[in-house]
Order: sequence, then structure tokens, then C-alpha cells
Amino acid sequence: MESQPSDAVANALAFVAEMCPEANPSDLWQHVIYRHLLAKGWSIALWKRISGYALERAFARIYSPRLQPHGVRLGILEKGYADVFLHSIGVEIRSSKVDLYLEGYRKSHWIVFGTAHVKASIAERIQDDVPASSAFMSHGLASIVLTMDSKSYPPPDGD
Repeated sequence: MESQPSDAVANALAFVAEMCPEANPSDLWQHVIYRHLLAKGWSIALWKRISGYALERAFARIYSPRLQPHGVRLGILEKGYADVFLHSIGVEIRSSKVDLYLEGYRKSHWIVFGTAHVKASIAERIQDDVPASSAFMSHGLASIVLTMDSKSYPPPDGD
């Protein structure tokens, strides 16, 4: 049993992505996961509240194994470690503003080279991430946005 609904949603996306390796994970997110949960009675408000956290976990589960052979991985900062980690790299921001960290394998060890801001919808308040992004970039670190955004018309299910 999953401890959080967002973990269950993330695991569901990781599972269907593994079962359908040729499919675009964004299509699976929109056309399988999202629509299935709406059909199960989830409200749009519940989806919006849970999807962001789920997507962070799903990105880490799906893409880190795909990137690791290329010397790149991404992960979620654990709450107790996040503030210590940010201070250690000289970035003074609230840890809640870091969705995923990016690491590269160099000279026999992993080093952080940036952060990824995860947006379930690009319509989210991306401006809220600008201070954190600027803080990372001012230290020579990468700051990117990842999204699975797509639109269905007419909302919410499309035709």
C-alpha cells in the first residue's frame, strides 16, 4: 500500500511507462493516468493538488535510470536533508522550492549541477520558481523546468 496518493500515481505512471517503452510518457500521463483517475471520480481540484508531487516522483523513477548510463541522475531531496544540502552548495533558498536535484558523475563521484522545477501544468505559477532558479544560476548551477503539460479540448476530457 502506498503511503501517499501521489506515490501511487507516480508508481502507476512508472509502471505504464515500463509496460509501454515506445510510448511518450507525456501521452501516458495525459491519456492514461489523468483520464483514468477522472473516470474513477477524482475531481480536477484533487488532481491538481496531487499531480505535482506525483510528477516529481514519477520523473525521478522514470528518467533517472534512463539518464544514469550517461552520467546524469535526478532525485528528490529528503525533507530533513534538503536545507543542509542547499546550504552546503551555497544556495540560500527554501528547500520547498527545489523539486528535483540534478547530479553528474565526474571523477569517480556524483556532484550536483543543478535543479529541475517540475510543473504538472505549465500554467502553474512558474513565476514562483524564479527566485530559486536565479539563486541556482548565480552559483553557476543549472535550473530547468520539466513538464508533462498538454491540453485536451473541450476540458477536462477532450473528445
